[in-house]
Amino acid sequence: MVMSGSKLQLTNEGSVDIKKLETIAVIGGNFNLTTGKISDYQVCRTRFLMCDTIKAGGSFEIDLSQHMVKILFEKPATDSIRVYCLVLRYRRSADMKPFTRFVPFTANKDGKTQTIDIYMPLFPSDGSSEASSVEGFGSLEIARQELITLYKTKVIPEDM
Repeated sequence: MVMSGSKLQLTNEGSVDIKKLETIAVIGGNFNLTTGKISDYQVCRTRFLMCDTIKAGGSFEIDLSQHMVKILFEKPATDSIRVYCLVLRYRRSADMKPFTRFVPFTANKDGKTQTIDIYMPLFPSDGSSEASSVEGFGSLEIARQELITLYKTKVIPEDM
């Protein structure tokens, strides 16, 4: 996965086609940098087919802005950032075994104008400055883990 702005590029680096790439959940919430916890979260379960096949060596681009949860609460407090996780599932064409991918990221308004969304991955991505943008990598790793915990407690029981 490589993220640039709101664009996420998924590349099939395997030797087998990927089938049935779908969104199975979108999670959004406010991550408090002081407490290291997500509050005011929203979990949207879905089954949205995004791409039927990604050939071996091929890629597919997703505009994350089209899949963000419209969080229904006020602007996050000054010690919080808005975090999201797009949860994707795909199948390996050889045996149709399912795999899950988490796409955790932040999306916040520009500090000066409050008009432009600034996207930042919460995973290593080429050309990204995620490790230095929000009080060091430790905070981002905690935010990522919190999003995965929400997935495991709020999505998996209903997904199976």
